[in-house]
Amino acid sequence: MGGGEGFGRLTDVACAIGDMLVGLGFGQLVVVCGRNEEVRKSLSERRWMSRQLGEWLFQPLILGFVKNIDQYMTAADCLVTKAGPGSIAEAMIKGLPCLLTAFVPGQEEGNISYVTDNGAGAYIADEEPDQIAAKIQEWLSDPEVVQTMSANARRLAKPDGALQISRRICDGLLDLGTELEEVKATRMTRREQLLQRKEQRRQVKIEADEKLQACDVSGDADSA
Repeated sequence: MGGGEGFGRLTDVACAIGDMLVGLGFGQLVVVCGRNEEVRKSLSERRWMSRQLGEWLFQPLILGFVKNIDQYMTAADCLVTKAGPGSIAEAMIKGLPCLLTAFVPGQEEGNISYVTDNGAGAYIADEEPDQIAAKIQEWLSDPEVVQTMSANARRLAKPDGALQISRRICDGLLDLGTELEEVKATRMTRREQLLQRKEQRRQVKIEADEKLQACDVSGDADSA
C-alpha cells in the first residue's frame, strides 16, 4: 500500500510482487490503492499470469481506500509501504515486518532508519520494483527471518502511545493529572457509598425527630 493517497510507484511494485508470487508458487497479495483510482483501475484490469499448476489463476485483491486496514494487517505476513508514521506505528503493533519503498523528503526519512536499524524491516526504493519483489521472496522463503523481524517490530510497538500523548497534553496544559489524582483519592467503593447513604438517612431521621420533639415542647408550653 502507499498511504491514503496511493503514493509512489504502486503499480510497478504490485506487478513485480504479483509476478514473483506466481513463479514462487504460493502467496497472496492485497494491494490497497487508497484514493488513487487510476492505480486501482489499472491493477484491477491487469491480466495476471497463471500458476501453471492446475487451472487456478493468481488473482490479487485490489482495494481502494479502506477503513479496516488493521484487519488486513492482521492477516498479512509482511507489509510493503511508504514510510508513513501511521502505517509504521500500526504495523509495529501488529508485529508486521515492513519493506519501505518511498518516503516524503524531510518528515519521513527518519522513519526508514527507525525500522531498519531496529531489525523490523528493510528499505528498497520503489524505482527498483524487481529488487523489492526479490526481497519479499527472500522473506517468504525464510520464516525464521520473518519471525525475528516480527518480534523486533512488537518490541518497538507503542499500542498506548496515543493515550500517553493525550495524558501528557492534559497534564501539561490543563492540570488534568492533578484533578484525576484528586478524583482517585476521593473515589469510594460500593460498600462505602452504601454506608454513607445509610448514615445520611440516619442523620435525616435524627433531625426530623428533634424537630418533632421541639414542636411537642412548644405545644405543652402553650397549654400551660
